[in-house]
Amino acid sequence: MDPDVPDGIQDAQDEYIQQVDANGLHDDQGAQERGQVEQPEGDEPFQHIPRGLRNDSGARVFPRKLCKPTYITRLSFKRWNKTVKKFSDIQLGHVTKYKMEALLHMPNKLKIPMNLLEWIDQHMFGSKEPCFKHKNKVIKITNDMVNKIFDFPGGTEPFIFSSDDPQVKAEVSELRNKYVDHRNKMPINKIEEVMLSDETEDGFIRSFTFYFLSSILCPASYCFGNMKFLYSLRDVSAIPSLDFGKLALDFMREELERHFEMIMNRPTIEEMNKSSYIRGCLPIWGIIYLDFVDFDFIENHQSTVDYSLPRISHVKTEDFKYLAMVDRNYESRKNYGVLPLRNISRTPYANEAPINNALDAAGVFNSVPYAEVNNANSVAKF
Repeated sequence: MDPDVPDGIQDAQDEYIQQVDANGLHDDQGAQERGQVEQPEGDEPFQHIPRGLRNDSGARVFPRKLCKPTYITRLSFKRWNKTVKKFSDIQLGHVTKYKMEALLHMPNKLKIPMNLLEWIDQHMFGSKEPCFKHKNKVIKITNDMVNKIFDFPGGTEPFIFSSDDPQVKAEVSELRNKYVDHRNKMPINKIEEVMLSDETEDGFIRSFTFYFLSSILCPASYCFGNMKFLYSLRDVSAIPSLDFGKLALDFMREELERHFEMIMNRPTIEEMNKSSYIRGCLPIWGIIYLDFVDFDFIENHQSTVDYSLPRISHVKTEDFKYLAMVDRNYESRKNYGVLPLRNISRTPYANEAPINNALDAAGVFNSVPYAEVNNANSVAKF
């Protein structure tokens, strides 16, 4: 098994690797697929839903049930933490100078129920800014929220992914050559190798940022780096000014639509229900949703969520286990969203303005959550 592949994911990389699309951030043919077909349950009719259908509220409707997960991700906090433990004191000093210390203290392993992440994913809207909507509950996802998760400095310069300048193209090509292997690819483990062997400030920080983008913030559906990121990493001194939050949200928003279109274009329901790789940092959705759920609605609740910043250093697997238990609709067995949401003033993102100056959402309760976990044990291991 390839050590770069997250736990439990078997890979046939050389056979299935896709080239990066010259016109975008994603791969040519879409995410690679693996896994078993989910069998319909006897007491729930499994009907074909017309392709591209959205429900009355505009949410994407997949012809699949979420009691079993169908997404697979390349993201792995375990791999990341094994790598940063190998940094020398000089390299750690560079990380501190560029104020990226929070990235050294991400969880060793974060397990989030993948069906919860899929449910959140299916309730994301917005062609420019992502927004979670479920019935009368709304969370506007902002760059600032992503910055507070990873402790980004809040830069505002957008990433660039191309240039007409021959000199810039030559520089990017030269940088790319540092990371390619014998197949002329840029695998994650090659980026790691270059990073660990370089103690110069510019070289290390560039590789460190490239490795973070490729493996955590914007992981693709394959274990390779994206050459397009190197256009913005040429000038290392400009890295603190880059808008990492916007990059992450744009990347995931694009992926949601691409992945939905890919699923709906499959010829049969069986094909639609096959597991498939999805790009992007899905834990961002889960962490923000967790921070907005109002556990105080539950009498004598047992939540021990630590809402300290940066969020990525304080969220725990146990937080999501509890969330999956108490926010689950046990009547439908496939949906979440039972609990109300807190006003943004009561979240770690309190400096953000409330949506339309609205008060707390009242919440719509479809069932009373039982004190047990049912069908919530399939988790994404990051």
